[in-house]
Amino acid sequence: MVAKFVWEVPARIVLPLDGLLARGRMLVTRAGPRPGQPQLALVNLATGETMWAVDLPSDIQALHTTDDALVTAIGDKVLGLAHADGNTLWEQPLKGMLDRGWTTTPFFQQIQWFRDLGAATDGVGGAFLARNDRVLAKVGTVVYSLDARTGQVHWEQEVGFSLGFPLTAAGDRVLAATSDNGLIALNSDTGDVEWARAELARVSPIYVLGDDLYCADTQVHYRLDPDTGETLWTAKVPSGMGERLYRVEDRLVLQRPHDISVIVRDTGEVAGTAQTAPQASAVGRDCVFYHAPQGDLYCTSVANVETKWHQPPTGAGAGRMFVAGDVLVTLAPGLVQAFSAETGKSLWARKAGPGRLWDTSTWASDDRTAYVHDADMLCGYALHGGAHVVQMQGRFFFVHYMRVMNDTLYLHSGKPAEESIGAAPLKGGEG
Repeated sequence: MVAKFVWEVPARIVLPLDGLLARGRMLVTRAGPRPGQPQLALVNLATGETMWAVDLPSDIQALHTTDDALVTAIGDKVLGLAHADGNTLWEQPLKGMLDRGWTTTPFFQQIQWFRDLGAATDGVGGAFLARNDRVLAKVGTVVYSLDARTGQVHWEQEVGFSLGFPLTAAGDRVLAATSDNGLIALNSDTGDVEWARAELARVSPIYVLGDDLYCADTQVHYRLDPDTGETLWTAKVPSGMGERLYRVEDRLVLQRPHDISVIVRDTGEVAGTAQTAPQASAVGRDCVFYHAPQGDLYCTSVANVETKWHQPPTGAGAGRMFVAGDVLVTLAPGLVQAFSAETGKSLWARKAGPGRLWDTSTWASDDRTAYVHDADMLCGYALHGGAHVVQMQGRFFFVHYMRVMNDTLYLHSGKPAEESIGAAPLKGGEG
């Protein structure tokens, strides 16, 4: 099948907010009528129609959506914009630097591997947190609670300087990690301090997994009681740049650039560590997959931290891998491969299209197909069998955003100054 765009509109950046996508809308920024001035536009996903567009004084620094408004930071102000027409409902001046954390720009927020790191999909830039029809933000040393409809400040609370990690929510508590006053939990309705751990002044990152609260410093990982702040256990595994923490049943999987550790959720016992320096890794239903530096592909059981299966080098090491159903897909320069996630059996291998597959290729999948791209073509491979079921010619210099929803592939691509967002149906195309 040859997929083709049914609509395509200019877009510099896609702002993939799940709250809007569920309504059939997508926000993008694009070049405005005057050189150097950006526009914010709302696009109808069904038709590609621009529902409204507003000129911006400068690029968006952070964005969040609530049921009542789009809340955004632009320059030295926080603004509330109406969903219906983009008109400004209110604005509040900033009295310091907006604490955005590590997700610093919309451009990087939308790229697939930043989504893998757990960036909030209802926010861009890591600065805002929505709770109980309020929007919370940290500016300088103060946490503010704003009404999304009016911009009214309901409360403000001094907490101290931050480590650059954005606010986090655990139930009805707002967590602020500060470098001078430690970890502080505020009541989201009143702003009152519910508990504070001054000795946890170097924790970053913070994870909320279901009802569990975890954080890390340079020496250990902690599990805290979110109601009291009490330490439930410590695991002697230091934090690492770019780490990710997953909960898999009664285990925690900690992925760091140089190793993968499994921690018992109830006790903090380190069940095992694979010293792998993985080139790529992915977490499945009950195991962890990774490419070791020498190119071997491993599947390690989360239950007992033992190798479940192992494949010797199969060519170039994967720069990316992902699990789709019961299939593990690996992406390497010029090569797409699939393996049984359960047994490691090689299912199929396909050369990528005429261009060179990017090591860190953006990808998407549904329950039938894996979609990847190179510079010249976007290809869809059947998860079972590897048949080349979809192809799409285009100017895929780099695909910054790709997602499958409602049997339609949405993607943002193109060289600078030629970028666009488009929609391609995945049923009924040319044979």
